[in-house]
Amino acid sequence: MLKTTFFLKKPLSQLQGFIVTLFISGILITGLWSFWQAPADLNSYAWWEYFGSYSLILMVMALLFTAPFTTSKNVLISGFLGAIPKR
Repeated sequence: MLKTTFFLKKPLSQLQGFIVTLFISGILITGLWSFWQAPADLNSYAWWEYFGSYSLILMVMALLFTAPFTTSKNVLISGFLGAIPKR
């Protein structure tokens, strides 16, 4: 039920909320990824091991941070389902 009225004049549409969610979650994921990947650890693990261990945690954290930017009724899944039109 949250509307995107924090810093905008009118609420975002579902597609715009989905794009904003992807953009901010991408920033959060890459920022947190660079903190966790120390340069000393880059040679001891492959990239898919980093991806498998951290991507789920980072996606959940980024979705929780960017949930108020979406306009669907169920706020937590609206980042993923925001672009799907309602019937």
